[in-house]
Amino acid sequence: MLTELEVTSTQELLKHAFDMKTRFHFASRASKVYTAISTQYIIPIINKLPQLRRLEKGTDQEINEKLASLNKLRIEIGDGTEKLAGKVSSSL
Repeated sequence: MLTELEVTSTQELLKHAFDMKTRFHFASRASKVYTAISTQYIIPIINKLPQLRRLEKGTDQEINEKLASLNKLRIEIGDGTEKLAGKVSSSL
């Protein structure tokens, strides 16, 4: 027969184990969301960074068009990452 102290200790260990399992589960979900967003948005944008240097060349109209294009891309990335994060996290 277990003593009251042993029962309490066992319950504490089980509670801590459950808490740790929960934290790992949420960390895993967050990692999957980040991986999906990184693959679809972050890495492709990083690959486009060398092209941004060309922004300093061109007429005012060309520069304004490039800035407008970058702003449109920024909005698409923001909306897309929000939707993708919701989609990935709901599928887990």
